[in-house]
Amino acid sequence: MAKPKKRWPPNVGVNNGRVRYRKKVPPYLQQTYGKRLYVEYLDLDESATYDEAFEAAKPAKACYEAKIKSLRNSSPDAFTENELEALAADILKREKIQQGELALHNIGPAFIK
Repeated sequence: MAKPKKRWPPNVGVNNGRVRYRKKVPPYLQQTYGKRLYVEYLDLDESATYDEAFEAAKPAKACYEAKIKSLRNSSPDAFTENELEALAADILKREKIQQGELALHNIGPAFIK
């Protein structure tokens, strides 16, 4: 018997055993963004429930929306505090930097090395 296909929230799926949030970038922004799709892997495994996946996808969805808004608008006044935090968290995650690692008290000879 074939295993029934698991139902995931919108834009959430599995790729090589890893759960991901994937959404298409609007065509007029694809050249600016540099990619056709926005993909962010979630900290879940395939055995996660629909509700767990839905909750885990919320930050990824917020980050996607903030990223698209940043491609449309360059004024920092156009963003809410939550959107700026989502963009900052995305940059830190992509550069593999922990929150607080760049705090002023951590900058010094040890940081320069």
